[in-house]
Amino acid sequence: MYLRNMSRRLITVNTPSGDKFRILPGDNPSVEVSKEALETDFVKHLLSTGELIIDANHALRINDSDDEELANLQAEAFMLGIEYKDSWKASTLKKKIEEHKQVS
Repeated sequence: MYLRNMSRRLITVNTPSGDKFRILPGDNPSVEVSKEALETDFVKHLLSTGELIIDANHALRINDSDDEELANLQAEAFMLGIEYKDSWKASTLKKKIEEHKQVS
């Protein structure tokens, strides 16, 4: 997934395996980060405060609404803490998100 830095400072994400992601602020491009980086408490906190946002549209082809919908659903599932497989279709993700919201 791609992350965009909405703060005024450089954000560096380090993973337990040693990967390092530098996410520049301002009008700089989004940075693709690993799933391991997304699962760190640091990134989860910055996502919750809005300092980092998931840029679901970054890698999408123009005018491909199916891919855009799937990317948005994957971002929503991640923010809700729902584990999903990259192979899932939009309909499956919608169902899982609805089930999660009904339980919560």
